[in-house]
Amino acid sequence: MRVKTTLRQWALMALMITPVLPGCAGHGVMSFINAPPQSGTPHQVFVATNRQKDESGEIYNGKRSTTVSYDAYTVSVPPTHKPGKVEWAKGKPDPKTDFVTTGQWKFDGSAAFKSAVNDAVKGKKGPGREAVVFVHGYNTSYSEGVYRLAQIKHDFKMPGVAVHFSWPSAAETRYYVYDRDSVALSRDALNKLLAELAGTDVSRIVVVGHSMGTILTVETLRQISMLGDAKLQRKLGPVVLLSPDIDVDVFKSQITRINPLPNPFIIFTSSEDKALKLSALITGTKDRLGSLASVSEIGNDKVTVVDVSKFKGGDKLDHFAVATSPALISLISGLLESGGIGFLDPKNDLSLAETSVNMVSNVTQVVLSPLSSGTAP
Repeated sequence: MRVKTTLRQWALMALMITPVLPGCAGHGVMSFINAPPQSGTPHQVFVATNRQKDESGEIYNGKRSTTVSYDAYTVSVPPTHKPGKVEWAKGKPDPKTDFVTTGQWKFDGSAAFKSAVNDAVKGKKGPGREAVVFVHGYNTSYSEGVYRLAQIKHDFKMPGVAVHFSWPSAAETRYYVYDRDSVALSRDALNKLLAELAGTDVSRIVVVGHSMGTILTVETLRQISMLGDAKLQRKLGPVVLLSPDIDVDVFKSQITRINPLPNPFIIFTSSEDKALKLSALITGTKDRLGSLASVSEIGNDKVTVVDVSKFKGGDKLDHFAVATSPALISLISGLLESGGIGFLDPKNDLSLAETSVNMVSNVTQVVLSPLSSGTAP
């Protein structure tokens, strides 16, 4: 008997055999070396993770842990670095051309972690006292998440504390469902990290989620609101969702339970996001939140949607344009330097790009385009 294969079934088979959904196609390995200070620009990255340690005991794998571990790394960005890229060592690591790790600290529990964060913000003012928490997406290894946040901190000139929440992704394309389940079980761990940061001297907590990590981000915010953690809610500042791989109806249901909704609440979307197009096909929906054709479906006047469809990302699927497009990086980092708060404040001057600001069913939509003067996307 011949079985008819539907388009969705073909897409599911493609998911099993090719690295096409949100995530990273290749997996780099963290390089530990002793590098002279002049070799690159050092950045401190704090990490909280509910992964298990790998065999070396130095980093973590994709297996799930019932506890949260805390670490910090000094990541050196090479002087030859190009915005939007993570230059992985292809052989013997060279700090002049590659991202390398020059320092590592393992904290014996949350108290030591909080003390280190306090030391990092001591004497700083304004944005320098913020903590930016990055929640990675699907198919991402521990090393990739750490180095990606170091790249973001470097390219966007982030003055505050960079904190990576590394949930247990299997870092293999065929384990999409495993990653979705890992997201579901990681809510308490992310909640714990945010609560620990609220107990430090940081002035505000900015949360940035990417792809599948946005599901974890929004679910955790919903949980915090339902638990009524007023101390944590007071410190929660901007929330940024990058290319969110979330069902639109699910998102609308989630944000009705988040009260108060962190302000600003910004969603970066792109109709050119090929990864989200495939995700929509597989899930049987027209769009994912990060690829919405019309923001009127959101219908929440406290949400700002930034459409970056006209910018080409540095990744093949245009799924991480905000962090990989040199033009977008230049634009957003310029906004931050001109007085922006957190990652991006929609109230800032957007004259660095061709901009259209509209109100669509009470939702603020900002459409960004490369300058017509010749700025390359």
